Amino acid sequence: MKYLKFMPKNRIDDASRNKRELIAAKEFGYDCYCYCDPSNGAIQENFPDFSLIVLNSRKPTLDQFVLKRYLIIINNALVHMKELRQIDADIISCHNIYALGIAYFAYLFHNNKPKFIYDSHEFELKKKPRNKIMYHFIKALEGYLIKKCAFTIMVNEYIADAVAKIHGFDYPRAIVRSTPNYWKLDSTVSADMHAELCEKLGVPKDSFLISYHGNIFHNRGVEEIYRAMKLNPNIYLISIGNYANERYQNELNDLAEELAISNRIVHIPAQPHSELWKYVSAVDCGIVMFNGKSKNYAVALPNKFFENIQSMTPIICSDSVEMARIVNQYDIGILSPSGDAEKLAGNIERMRTDKELYRKFKANLTKAKNELCWENEKKKLLEAYKKYL
Repeated sequence: MKYLKFMPKNRIDDASRNKRELIAAKEFGYDCYCYCDPSNGAIQENFPDFSLIVLNSRKPTLDQFVLKRYLIIINNALVHMKELRQIDADIISCHNIYALGIAYFAYLFHNNKPKFIYDSHEFELKKKPRNKIMYHFIKALEGYLIKKCAFTIMVNEYIADAVAKIHGFDYPRAIVRSTPNYWKLDSTVSADMHAELCEKLGVPKDSFLISYHGNIFHNRGVEEIYRAMKLNPNIYLISIGNYANERYQNELNDLAEELAISNRIVHIPAQPHSELWKYVSAVDCGIVMFNGKSKNYAVALPNKFFENIQSMTPIICSDSVEMARIVNQYDIGILSPSGDAEKLAGNIERMRTDKELYRKFKANLTKAKNELCWENEKKKLLEAYKKYL
């Protein structure tokens, strides 16, 4: 049977969770394909477990007239629908509500419809502020389409239950968190990388390094980290990832200059997922902060959170529902209120100076690492395939 991961407007090199899903589907016995946007060329990988279907489509931009933007979006949707019908997949796993809408309506008048999976990576209805008309449209669309799916993948129980409550009905679901595979670390490689990063910073090799890794966007706490660095001269930041755009990169550079912290930051472009552990395991503390007002941020469980766990790196994170639950359950880090740079600076200093606390976090990470890995999460996905497909 042909299993298609449908992710228009998304690149496969940004989608580690989707790759793991496709590998699991192949393990289950499906012939796997991924429909995605072209890569930006920053990361080149081979995909022996699935085939890529890449379509170059026109990109709407904010500097275009509104009508032109919408015409491009509609045209892209029609092109995607045509391509989907030609692929003729038996199962289509849709990356988000946009992909699910296109996939479902592509087959609306066909007798032989594929089975649909709604892979809701985020809390869609609370992902960003929307006016009332758009909110109710998305709500109606999501409620309608969920009923048409074989099952829905949710990233945590809180979101799954909240979605059921919003729509007023239960639905077939699999709770599959975005955990990486179990990472086999090499302590020598990590120590050498730590020394190399300290050398780039021009500081002693035993200096305390913190990290932010992932896409560098607004509301991800980067500005908050910068302001904490201004308050605490003992903080050195390793930033790993690609900027949202050149404008935001310039804004952050200007802020670093204004705060006089530029010499305490090393930026590293996004790395292949197979190489990421070398950097995240080399630092002393991982920072995972969200300061957006969206409810989606308050219940998020991002990849970077679990990647710090797999790297055996103690965490300082926002006091949000799901991250706080795991931090408290395993006792692997410190919760810090979002938007409070002074508290963040103090918590980093506590992590740096309280050696007994730090040793406890490191010891507790062993259990968390063993349990919070894809090898365990994958079992839930395979069970859903057995039950619903």
